[in-house]
Amino acid sequence: MQNPKPAPFNVVPEDTIGTTWALPEGALARLGKGYYQQRESEIGISPDGTYFVIGTRMGLWWYEMSSSSPIALWETERGLISAVNFSPDGKWIAIGNWDGIIKIRDVQSGECITEIMWMKNRYITFSPDSNWIAIASQSKRMVQVLDLQNGVCIAEMDWEGHEPISGISRLDFSPDRKLLAATAGWNTYVWPSETGTPIMKFEGRHFAFSPDNRQLACVTQGDKTLNVWEFGKNMPKMIYSESGPVRRNPFFSLKGELHAIEDRQDTIEVWNVERREKLHVLDLHPESIEATTIKRYPQLTLSDTDADIPPHKKDKCRDIHKSSILGESVYPVGQIHFSLDGQKLLCRRTEGGIVLWDVESKEAQQTLMERIFTKSFTFRSDGNILAVSSYRDRSNNQRTVYVWDVDKPDEPIAEFEIAPQTESIGLIVFSPTGDRFAGRGIDDTIYIWNFKQKEKLERLTGHTDFIRSLAISPDGKRLASGSWDKTARLWDVESGEQISTLPLDEPCTTMGIKFSPCGKIIAGGIEGEIRLWSAENMSLIRRIPQPENNQWAYALAFSPCGRSLASGTWWQKGMEKMAIRLWDVETGENIHTFWGHTTDVQSLAFSPDGTLLASGGFDGTILLWDLKPFTSSSN
Repeated sequence: MQNPKPAPFNVVPEDTIGTTWALPEGALARLGKGYYQQRESEIGISPDGTYFVIGTRMGLWWYEMSSSSPIALWETERGLISAVNFSPDGKWIAIGNWDGIIKIRDVQSGECITEIMWMKNRYITFSPDSNWIAIASQSKRMVQVLDLQNGVCIAEMDWEGHEPISGISRLDFSPDRKLLAATAGWNTYVWPSETGTPIMKFEGRHFAFSPDNRQLACVTQGDKTLNVWEFGKNMPKMIYSESGPVRRNPFFSLKGELHAIEDRQDTIEVWNVERREKLHVLDLHPESIEATTIKRYPQLTLSDTDADIPPHKKDKCRDIHKSSILGESVYPVGQIHFSLDGQKLLCRRTEGGIVLWDVESKEAQQTLMERIFTKSFTFRSDGNILAVSSYRDRSNNQRTVYVWDVDKPDEPIAEFEIAPQTESIGLIVFSPTGDRFAGRGIDDTIYIWNFKQKEKLERLTGHTDFIRSLAISPDGKRLASGSWDKTARLWDVESGEQISTLPLDEPCTTMGIKFSPCGKIIAGGIEGEIRLWSAENMSLIRRIPQPENNQWAYALAFSPCGRSLASGTWWQKGMEKMAIRLWDVETGENIHTFWGHTTDVQSLAFSPDGTLLASGGFDGTILLWDLKPFTSSSN
């Protein structure tokens, strides 16, 4: 019988992609579907393979397996999904988030059956009869087994004080529910589900129960042998050594035969371990949804492994690549920039490179420097020169700063190699005029380069802790910086000398810093307020107090005319949506407040004509806000 179809929450029928689903008031579109960390715990597949879900930082996306089309969007009130799983009968779904809230929802109606307050969770798994769930903490070394009927904790497994291990990364019941296994650190532990007292410990991170509940297969981390243990025995029943065909991801077929999956660079191999026979070679992107689902649900995805797998469960997870599901993924931290004509919006891409979004169609059009893992990027004011702090690719640890001509993206026009241990560059700003750009290092210094002369010009020293914010004046002559050393400083770009410190009543960190378009005002976001200073004599012009529950104004952006300032807040406990506020620079009046991202607002950018405001969030989305109702104030 087919599993129930999920309640179609937030669906906009004419929008088949989801760009306008569950948009907050005042937003025109959403770019990206939320950051997804490619963990097994963030993907769930209905037991019959008809539907699957992906938990992202902005919500829970439902998809139809056969078409790979989105069909619902849940949990947008808070987002930050950390774990999802279906009950074996497909009627319920468990959803956990970063706040430690776990909701058991009826799939068909969406009704919340049970809500559990626990802690930030990594794994949730149902017992085979759907009556219990086991929950694993991400940060604490603890597992709990709960009875869903009455909410009672049946057993608790806690390692605190026993041995130094990391958080739990895998969790599963035996087919008869009597045992529970979890991977913690490099070991796998097994307990009776109702007592919480460990009965066995195996070296290794990948395990699987046999269908008859008598055996557990586990791959060791050290010599990468695959051991098959019988419960109650102190020695493994079978050992498959490194010289054998497989080393990772074991699973038992429905017939009880031991199989395993081996990851290669571009393929996944499926082996019958007992017969030492290779069954499949699948050409895959290693971070695709297909790869993840095959490793997590091999019995559903590998149709040739077992002749007795029901036909409706065969080939359900084939040919599903992450980029075709979530679209171009927005990196959760970093800058966003409009092109000079306002037709494109640029942001960092999770897989590497920089994505160019078409503002009108709200679709990704192009990726620049696709193979380069980008840490930070910035544009020169003429819109065609781009500086990027990055690794050349993920396999090369050499840190490099590249300068590119956007119209000629095949090769950089300048390269600056960075000493890996001392000068990793995490934030870059361009001089609006000339050929210079600045970047912060990890050693509390600032560096200035001339990309045409291909040389590093200055090393600005004075800060004594991590540099949080940088901004260059419109004339390119001065640089402002804020640091964790609780000072904000102004520098001469030409000489590299410090001009002054910005006045603070008491030491505090300037989280965001910006020059106004005319260069006469410097805005700084500190705890509890935004301050406006005169860029000419460093005097304080105005304080703009922030609401008590929104103390940190991290992201700042001036409107093109300079009469308005936008600020975005960091998440604080108890908040569900982050505030993006428009301020009148002359009076300090709050013109309007938008509420949208589920967590920290990382970056803000006005379109060149001032009619759009783009906000980039730690949730991995960009929201486009309509400023036309406020055009008279913001332009």
